[in-house]
Amino acid sequence: MLDFVGNASDLERNKMQYCVHKDEMAVGVARPWANDTVRTLPPSAYPRIISNMGDITINEEFKPAVKMIKYVYHFSTSLMKRKTIIDQIKQAYHTPMTTTNLVGAAHHYLADINGNFPDLSKHLSKMFDFYPVGFSNTLGYAHPNSGDNMSSVMIGGLRTVVNGDFEMFAGDMIQWYWTFERNCFRKDGTRKSITDGNNNVCDGGDPEVDHGMPAGLAAPAQLPVAQRDAIRQGHQDQMYGMHRDKKGVSDKYRHVARIKPYMRDDEQPRIYDWHRVFAVAISSARPHEAVDIKISRQSM
Repeated sequence: MLDFVGNASDLERNKMQYCVHKDEMAVGVARPWANDTVRTLPPSAYPRIISNMGDITINEEFKPAVKMIKYVYHFSTSLMKRKTIIDQIKQAYHTPMTTTNLVGAAHHYLADINGNFPDLSKHLSKMFDFYPVGFSNTLGYAHPNSGDNMSSVMIGGLRTVVNGDFEMFAGDMIQWYWTFERNCFRKDGTRKSITDGNNNVCDGGDPEVDHGMPAGLAAPAQLPVAQRDAIRQGHQDQMYGMHRDKKGVSDKYRHVARIKPYMRDDEQPRIYDWHRVFAVAISSARPHEAVDIKISRQSM
């Protein structure tokens, strides 16, 4: 958490923004992306969990980290492909980034405005895989000076939770996702295509672009939101409190973990989606409505 906040005093000052709230999705911190990352944290009998990514979407310094997560999650169609992408990120910086089949795109998605590979090494050491733990039963603070930083989490069984940005039907397998990944999916919850009309993989493309669309339509597009869904979303986002300048909802809603139906794609499998499946829906729900789920990650 501290990696994407900046200093410990902010964790204390804005304790309600960075804590794990009751009924939030709890996500565990797993294996680092970089194999040479040295474990500096002391051993713990309990998993280290988070419910949000600090200031990762609102601080300019961390925007490359957001792009790294979206890109790796979107283009990793196998473990080997994931390794290839991470190795590319680790290469010496200020070297041209190669792209393939990018119609109308000047640079690689991770490149700077000059098309050069930016220095992402300072962010790579902060990159970890995450795994679903469950839903929190108690509040847990991010800093021990604020209060108890332990949280009780329900890891299995039946629970009523809030649906994310996509319609869900009974029987759907459920995965979690970061809110800033929202536009990497189509309205029906499927991942946007990474291949063009000729079935060429568009390496280096924008994850928010549906590359399977005709060239004239292949532009970044916001996921459409119906008015009735926007009202429910606004109500749910208010649970994260007000913005520090008292103008609108807190920024936390932009980078929390939410749930969506897992939509299998045999032609373009995305391993990060499959690895984030942890439950089954036992009722149907529109976006941001309450939904009953069966958490059964341990049996999958």
